[in-house]
Amino acid sequence: MLWMSKLAKKQVSHQKGFTLLELLMVIAVIGILASIAVPRFQNYNQRARFTEVINAVGPYKTAVEMCATNLGTVNGCNAASNNIPAASGAQGRVSSVNVVNGEITATGDAQFNQGLVATTYVLTPTFNNNGLTWAVGGTCRAVELCQ
Repeated sequence: MLWMSKLAKKQVSHQKGFTLLELLMVIAVIGILASIAVPRFQNYNQRARFTEVINAVGPYKTAVEMCATNLGTVNGCNAASNNIPAASGAQGRVSSVNVVNGEITATGDAQFNQGLVATTYVLTPTFNNNGLTWAVGGTCRAVELCQ
């Protein structure tokens, strides 16, 4: 009987830790999750940074609305005239902001130029009896930095 108890003790192995296969599976799952999460996070960061460009047009937008109300049209609502601020140069992530006949164009810095000449955010006004409506355009739409 003594030899059976020794045999039983030898056959029972107490596994401690993970096997190599289990570790490889965990690494594979983490890799798959990371390959999904990292690009989404990078796109989210780009859009968050581009809000600085979008916010830069705020004062110009208000000034164009006042100009259009006073003139009855957006024609003549240009930067540095009719109480519209002068075109601005580089500041932060914004390369420039300009207004021509009510259309506001903001250009992002080189960080946003993803293969494009420049990443722009354009607000085009339409003035009618109901007031002013804005259409969003520019190259930022193609790279999904603005809606």
